[in-house]
Amino acid sequence: MGQTRGGQGPAPRPGGCGASGRWCALILLAVGMLPLPLGQGARADEPAVAGAARPTLSSEQVRGPRDPAPRVEALNERIHGLEGKLLESAAARKAADQARMEAERRLAEAVQESDLLREAKTALETRLKDAEEQLAGAEEQIRRLGAETAAQAQRGAALEGQLEELKGDRQRLEEGYQGRLHEAELSQADLSAELAASKTAREALADQLKALGALVPAPAGGALTLEAAQAQSAAAAAALREALARVEAGGTSQAREALREAEQRLHRNQFAAAQMADARGLYQVRPADTLVLIARHFYGDGSRWRAIREANRDVLADANRLIPGLTLVIP
Repeated sequence: MGQTRGGQGPAPRPGGCGASGRWCALILLAVGMLPLPLGQGARADEPAVAGAARPTLSSEQVRGPRDPAPRVEALNERIHGLEGKLLESAAARKAADQARMEAERRLAEAVQESDLLREAKTALETRLKDAEEQLAGAEEQIRRLGAETAAQAQRGAALEGQLEELKGDRQRLEEGYQGRLHEAELSQADLSAELAASKTAREALADQLKALGALVPAPAGGALTLEAAQAQSAAAAAALREALARVEAGGTSQAREALREAEQRLHRNQFAAAQMADARGLYQVRPADTLVLIARHFYGDGSRWRAIREANRDVLADANRLIPGLTLVIP
């Protein structure tokens, strides 16, 4: 007692009972130190009210008042001690509530990030579907052009059969036919190029979708497994330790930015692992934290620190030395 996680608790106020004399009087009456004045309670000559106990006077009170200063001073000290403990308890409860609210906020941010990933996946699937529809349309158009080309070929054969009869129109008909055939060939070449581009775009979208699926946990529809998430968390924790070492060695602003990015990357990986392991939640280590303190905070029992160590074996290089910024899975 006397110190909370947020800092030093307030000390008891010196002096007497403070500004309220009634408070001291009520406490003294509660512990039986002062007699109830006749003017404020039932009068001596009034009968007792049914169901209510009349105050009785001790032998010392009958004999007359004694010097209450030592006992009053002792009671004052006891009151001050109780006030200090109440203030310390309130401060500790406030710090715990703030920590819980912070954890809930971070969990909400992580859930929001998972929702964004799912939305991105849905958008990519929609684009892939649109590309497939465009590809089907292009193939249908190519088939129509093929049929038109065959019709044009038949018409050309018919015109060749009438060549002797239509010598005067031969040059004109040939030029028109060749021009339309050339346009059809150019159109077919353009559609072939568009089809190739659509196939390339489809393959790129499929690769993007596969890459995003590798980042989404399997329960959320992705392909990320618990083992893969733990391996990614281990790599992120190693990167965090290296970034922290560079900052402690007097790193630049780039080193501090790299440290923040490493913390965020580890937090994302640990969040995915916590989802697949159906864990209680996450906790980001602060200075002076230990596994015993964290277990006492979440379970009310510091001896359960081994469960936290087992759940985070991949990211803990030394269970006796927790680095600030390290995100732990709370099973």
